[in-house]
Amino acid sequence: MSKLPDGWKHGTLSDVAAKQYGLVDGPFGSNLKASEYISIGIPIIRGGNLSTGATKFKDYGFVFVSQSKADELIRSNCYPLDILFTKKGTLGQTGIIPPDANYERYLLSSNQMKLTIEQSSADPYFVYYWVSSETAVAKILNDATSTGVPQINLGYLRDFPILLPPLPEQRAIAAILSTWDDAITLTKALIEALQHRKQALMQLLLTGEVRFQEFEGDEWEEIRLGDLVTIFSGESPSNFDLKKQGKYPFIKVEDLNNNRKYQHGSRQYSDSARKTTPSQSVIFPKRGAAILNNKVRLLSVPALMDSNMMALFPDRDRVKSEYLYYLMLQEKLYKIADTSTIPQINNKHIEPYTITLPEVSEQEKIADILRYCDDEIDFLTQYHGNLIIQKSALMQQVLTGAIRVQGLE
Repeated sequence: MSKLPDGWKHGTLSDVAAKQYGLVDGPFGSNLKASEYISIGIPIIRGGNLSTGATKFKDYGFVFVSQSKADELIRSNCYPLDILFTKKGTLGQTGIIPPDANYERYLLSSNQMKLTIEQSSADPYFVYYWVSSETAVAKILNDATSTGVPQINLGYLRDFPILLPPLPEQRAIAAILSTWDDAITLTKALIEALQHRKQALMQLLLTGEVRFQEFEGDEWEEIRLGDLVTIFSGESPSNFDLKKQGKYPFIKVEDLNNNRKYQHGSRQYSDSARKTTPSQSVIFPKRGAAILNNKVRLLSVPALMDSNMMALFPDRDRVKSEYLYYLMLQEKLYKIADTSTIPQINNKHIEPYTITLPEVSEQEKIADILRYCDDEIDFLTQYHGNLIIQKSALMQQVLTGAIRVQGLE
């Protein structure tokens, strides 16, 4: 065992728990029935209010019980700065109720547990960061009961190990990690704001509701989509010799999840040039629930497609690929599809579909604006991911004492 930093000590969660109701679980299911839920009252904390470290606490999406029912189950009441755990189901989920929570008190569901910290022994946020760290979550998942639904219990939490620096150093560590969390939260909010702005711009620009001054007065042409594109459909994987590397990506619907705008790779490849779809084609699912999710991508390389995919290659003298990509996003696949049973899109849906189209020069200007929006979102998304990675590495260092910080009194 490595030597502890000066002033640090080994402990367990029971060592830092408050004396009364310090470490408890939710009521038995028979003591908290769905028939007792009401529209407003004391909120019940469920698994959906916790996360695996991405968010401290989701203070929304509650069901409620009456104050008298919460009083009856007072042992399982929660308050600001209580630390929350999932007992059964999606293990590794944690949370901490913030001081400025939306409600004065909460009630645990039967599948959650809570830890109230004795604040003369430990800082609640330090303990939260400890139990939500990658190391702690990995330990919980490894130790969980593996038969049936994974679960842990109060006895397990009482004995859960923790390293405890002096209280001032705990506070300093928590403050540093909270600063990273604030940056992560702010960046995520900025990304969401930019996404909303892009959606608003798409609605305005792709419908002609807002025009650039130099194009005002130019008429848009009403035209069938089938007159602007060549339609490609995929083939069964059994028709190709597929492998992990090759000349052409073989794109299935699930591969669309790994790209946001440009589709440039897949999990399987082939060297066969038969039935390739040209680069700069707009690709999307032709059947299934992915249509409802509007998964539209723009091919950046020639590719092969699965039989559940289709593509539109534009007549580029009349419609630009990037403009067509944004237009298909705006039009929504499910509006084009037959959704009477299993959603599906075929040539008969694409060919007669009518759009209004500006001249190529106006298309290019619209696409430039929307591409700039995408570039901003992509930059911040990468920055957001880097912040999460950096915070994780920093947690490992400061929570073990590998990096020491000056304490806060």
